[in-house]
Amino acid sequence: MYSVPNCQLLPSVRDQAAKEAADQTLSSPYLWSYAALKRHTKSSATARAHTQWKKVAPQAYQDLEIITSPTRPEELKLPRPILGRILAARSKHDDFADYHERFNHQDAHLFCRCGTRKSLIHFFFCRIAKEKDFPAPWTSWTPI
Repeated sequence: MYSVPNCQLLPSVRDQAAKEAADQTLSSPYLWSYAALKRHTKSSATARAHTQWKKVAPQAYQDLEIITSPTRPEELKLPRPILGRILAARSKHDDFADYHERFNHQDAHLFCRCGTRKSLIHFFFCRIAKEKDFPAPWTSWTPI
């Protein structure tokens, strides 16, 4: 707050001088506030990290569309059984009929116990897999 140097002025003149002083803006050597600088730094660092990752990511990661992020990816917040199935489907290495045929596994079971051919996303639709790995949410609570 500015102080009016001549306090001996009349009240109306003093008020006018105070208003003029309040209307003046302070010149600051800083272009950013702390919060604005922090937001800018965080967003530019994220953008640079994504650009760099696109340049240096191994081909296998690019094929699987694995991207990096400074925060935890949403997929990692899934329950472990679901995440394991998704990673197996993305890598195409698990108990799938196509996998067994590609490597000529003679003793492999190509069909699920439900009677459907095992595919990359079969676990999502199979009633047996749902009951085993992903219990229904309504079974774990009782209504009040």
